[in-house]
Amino acid sequence: GLHKLEWPPDMQPSAMFSRWAAASIGPAHVAAASARRCSTRLGKAAAARSVALQGAVPAGAAEPKVHDHVFSGLSPDGILSSWRKAQGLKPEDHVAALFYLGRAVRGRGAGDDLKHWETHDTWQSKLHGDPTFGLLLSACGEAVPTLVPRRVARVLLGLGDTHEDFPFCHQELPRSHVAAVLSVADAACAELLKCWTSPGSLDALRHDDRDLAFTLFALSRLGIFNEEVFACASNLLAAKLTAPVSEGVGKALPVEALRQWMLACNGVNFPLEVHRGAITEYPLSEWQRESHGRLHQLAGALAFLRNPDPLLSRVVEEINRRPVSQIGKKSVPTAIYGLQVVRLLSEHGGLNIEARINDELAAALDYWMEEKAAAVRRGSLLERSVGEALDALGWQPTSDVTIGHGLSADFRCQVVPGSPEGGRSGRIFFVEVDGPSHFCVRPRLRPRGRTVLKRRVFEAMGLELVSVPYWLVGTADPATLRQRQGRRARSGVCPDELRALVCSQLANSGSAQSSAPAPARTGHEGVLR
Repeated sequence: GLHKLEWPPDMQPSAMFSRWAAASIGPAHVAAASARRCSTRLGKAAAARSVALQGAVPAGAAEPKVHDHVFSGLSPDGILSSWRKAQGLKPEDHVAALFYLGRAVRGRGAGDDLKHWETHDTWQSKLHGDPTFGLLLSACGEAVPTLVPRRVARVLLGLGDTHEDFPFCHQELPRSHVAAVLSVADAACAELLKCWTSPGSLDALRHDDRDLAFTLFALSRLGIFNEEVFACASNLLAAKLTAPVSEGVGKALPVEALRQWMLACNGVNFPLEVHRGAITEYPLSEWQRESHGRLHQLAGALAFLRNPDPLLSRVVEEINRRPVSQIGKKSVPTAIYGLQVVRLLSEHGGLNIEARINDELAAALDYWMEEKAAAVRRGSLLERSVGEALDALGWQPTSDVTIGHGLSADFRCQVVPGSPEGGRSGRIFFVEVDGPSHFCVRPRLRPRGRTVLKRRVFEAMGLELVSVPYWLVGTADPATLRQRQGRRARSGVCPDELRALVCSQLANSGSAQSSAPAPARTGHEGVLR
C-alpha cells in the first residue's frame, strides 16, 4: 500500500510534502498511516537541523532528542559506549538506546544456515555478558512508568531484538540476567494494560495498531505469555477490523499489523477463534499486493484457525496465480513452512478451506524445504539420549526420518506384536524430542504454537506422534538433577519414565491398532521441525 512509501532520513521536508501530496492516497486509513510515517521522518529532520543550528535556536526552544542523532546507525559497542558516557539522558533516551541496539544485533531469521546462526548467536551472547547492557536494562525498567505507550512498546521490541533466541538460550544465561529481562517485560505489560483498560481507552481508534501488534509480537519472540495482555490487545485489534469507514479507519488494519498480530498469538498458542469472523472477512484490496514471502506468512498464520475461509482460500488462489519462482533459494524458511502446513492440513482434512495449492507449487515446496533443512539439520545430546532409551525399551528406533512432503521426526519406532505397546499386530509411531525452544519461557510448560501445529499436522495425516519434553532428559536445576540421578540410566533418561510418557500419549492419540507402515527415509531431508 501507499503507506509503505519510503522516507529517507536525508530527504528534505519540502520533498517529503511534495511526494506525499502527489500520491493517490485512497482510503482515509491509508492516508493516515502514510502521513504518520511521513511526520515521523519530518520530526527527525527537524531535530537534526536544530542540532546543526544550535547557535540560532531561540532560548526556551525544545531541545533535540538525544537518541535522534546519537544512537541510530552506531555499532552495538558504539551504542553502549555512547549511552554510558552521555549526560542528562531522559527516560525515552534509555528506550532509544535499547531499541537501536536491538536493530543493530537482530537478524537471526535473515539467514538459513548454521554459520549465520552461530555468528548471530555469538554477537547476542557477547551483548548479554556486557555489564553495561545490564545497566541499560535496569534503566529501561525504571523508565517504563513514565513512558507513553509508543515508547513502552519500543522497550519490548528492543528486548525481543536483543534476545531473539531467548526461549532456547534462557536456561544458559545467568539467572540474574533472565530475571532482569522478565522484570522489564512485566513492567512494560503492566503499564500497557493500565493504558488499554483505563476509562475511555476501550475505544480502539485511540490506540495505534503498531503499539498493539508489535507489543504482542515482541512478547511472542521472547516466549513470554501474559494472557491478559494478549486478550486485551486482541480485542482492540479486532475492534479496529470492524470499525466503520465513517470513523476514518476503514474496515481493516494495515496488513502488516494483522499479520504480526496473528503470528504473535500463534507463537504462544493463544487462540483467535473468537475473532475469526472479523479476521476472515479481511478485504482483498489490503493484501493482494503483498510480497511473496509476506503472503506466504499470512497463509501460514491463518492455518491456526480451524475455519479460515473465505480469507485463506483467497490468499491461496492469489499464491497460485503467481509464478512458481516465488518459492526458491531466497525464500525464508519460516514463511514457506507455514505455506507447507496449509498444504498438508488442507489435503488431509485438517483445515476446512476450499482452495488447494497447485501441484507445481507443491513440488517446489517439497524441494526447497528439504534443501533448506539439509543446511541446518543437526543432532543433539537430547536426541541421542532419548534414542538410547528407546532402543533399550526394544522399540527399534530409526533416527532422523522423513515421511514425505518435507515432514520429519526425530525417531520412527516399530513395536513388535505381542508386547503391551504393540498389541496383536504391532505398532508404528514417531517421536519428537522437544527442546527448550518448543516451550514458553513463562509459563514454563506452555507449548509454543509451532510445536502444537506440528502435532496437528501428524494427527491430520493419521500418524501417531509422541512428544518428549527436554526436562525428562535433563534439567537446568542441579538440585533436581541430583534427586533424579538415582533413577536415570547411563544415557540420562529413565526408561521407565519414558515408557510411561509414551504409553500415556499413545493412549490419548486414539486407536491402539497397528499404524500403517509409512514410507520413511533417513538422512537430513526433514523440514517441518
